[in-house]
Amino acid sequence: MHAASREGDDSDFTVPLTPTGGPGADVGTFRFDLPYGEALRLRRAEHDVWDLTLRVPGDGPPVPIGRITRDLADRKKTDVYPPLFLDHPDRGTTRVRPFFTVDNALALSARDSDAAGT
Repeated sequence: MHAASREGDDSDFTVPLTPTGGPGADVGTFRFDLPYGEALRLRRAEHDVWDLTLRVPGDGPPVPIGRITRDLADRKKTDVYPPLFLDHPDRGTTRVRPFFTVDNALALSARDSDAAGT
């Protein structure tokens, strides 16, 4: 899995995938652990965002990781992940959470947080 920073390539990072498919399972199923610590280490702005994609072999474009099932067109407001508040040595408390973009692609947000935790 590749996390492409909207702040520039030098803040990108990759994460290994673990296949989860077995006999009779869907082809291409996988899992990964999203390393919040790595995102925290690479923070550069008040609000950093990484778009999560799969890199395909060869010269093909990256494939967004997203929600492709169910009947709702906009998952951004219904599939909400709780934030985790982490300390950053320079930026202070950081609110980190995955979210769905308006295109139903998965992304990671790391945002400066005020004292109230927002």
